[in-house]
Amino acid sequence: MPPRKPATSKRPARTRPNATASAASQHQAADNTVTQASPIEAVLAELRRLSEGQEQLRQENRALAAQVQHIAGQQGTAEPTAPATTSTLQSTAAPLQGPAAQLPTPQCGGSASLVQQIAGAAFSIPLPGSSIATNQSASAAGFAGLDATAQALATASVSDSTVQAYKRTWTQLHTFCNQKGVALQIPVSESTVARFIASLFEDNYAPSSITSAVSAISFIHKMTKMPDPSESFFIKKMLTGCRKLKGTVDSRLPITLPMLNTIVNASSNTLSSQFNRCRFRAMCTLAFRALLRLGEMTASKNNLQVQDVVLSSQDVQIHFKQYKHSKGTVVRHIPKASTGEELSCAVSSLHQYMVMRGSNPGPLFTLQNGEAVSRGNFATELRAALKFAGYQDEQYTSHSFRIGSATHLAATGASDAQIRHAGRWASGAFNAYIRINKVAE
Repeated sequence: MPPRKPATSKRPARTRPNATASAASQHQAADNTVTQASPIEAVLAELRRLSEGQEQLRQENRALAAQVQHIAGQQGTAEPTAPATTSTLQSTAAPLQGPAAQLPTPQCGGSASLVQQIAGAAFSIPLPGSSIATNQSASAAGFAGLDATAQALATASVSDSTVQAYKRTWTQLHTFCNQKGVALQIPVSESTVARFIASLFEDNYAPSSITSAVSAISFIHKMTKMPDPSESFFIKKMLTGCRKLKGTVDSRLPITLPMLNTIVNASSNTLSSQFNRCRFRAMCTLAFRALLRLGEMTASKNNLQVQDVVLSSQDVQIHFKQYKHSKGTVVRHIPKASTGEELSCAVSSLHQYMVMRGSNPGPLFTLQNGEAVSRGNFATELRAALKFAGYQDEQYTSHSFRIGSATHLAATGASDAQIRHAGRWASGAFNAYIRINKVAE
């Protein structure tokens, strides 16, 4: 391409002004951009400021409401213009009183009763009442607005067995604090909980039992809206250390079919009542044949009722309406045992027991007074029979029937699907129950 010709004298005047105008327009555009961006930034800053102001206002309102509730709780009276229901609620709020060692409780009937039931025995001063900080007391007073249904729902969320387990933990904690010369008060200090965990570990408690004990302590703190020591990073690490150092090995042995026969025979020497012997045999044989969980044959929300069982001469039909991981009613048929296995036959055992029990509605397995058999009742009877038969009773529990039945099914060629169906397992957890190499000789 030929070189471009230089501009003639007629065009310079047009070239410079254009370049100058272009530069000026660029500067002007940049100025306009800055000018246009500034209002946007200002609006965003204003929005941030308003948002922060609203949050501060909400915090102030919450603090004011808590203070009003606290004052109302101290006075125990309502303003003349307040509705009658407000007066009733305020009159039930306990005034702050007593030394710091006293346990604070939520200001509602059901929840307060539950807290009292679990931890009340660990404190020498009657509940409720506390001299805790005002803001914490006001927070607890927030329970005062709950109606009876809300209170009942909160109380019903905890099973009777859990309440008893939590109560045992608080009794243990009380004894521990007395031995160490430490005052037991709410909130329990992080150092006290840490020393309590260490004590349980040294006493050879299983990691799961230690975790349950900490849960019991945590429950009371949450119900009373107090700082929860179990949320401490150090406490969580201690629990992790317990699991790592001791592990969670399940050492329970299976109760086999021959053992079942021996245990049933032993009850003739360990139980004096004919009724109890028949009932114990029926419980053991059905636990083995139907792979029952303990809660399905003792006092609990999952306890089988008479109307859940249909007996015939050839089988027993069980309607499981509620059980662990249940998703509706399931039915299981337990056939009559083969010839030579009459002693461990659940069908004949139930027939004999029901003749003595009668067909009155209620729990399937009862004591002679009609009350449901408790976990403790059955555990005591089982230990006595095991000891009499010459077995080490600490290696077996009521769950050993379920473990033994799963092991028996696997040893006799049942498929995984059949074992899972028989035990109503929702996952492959049944594999942990098959312990052929741990069967007692």
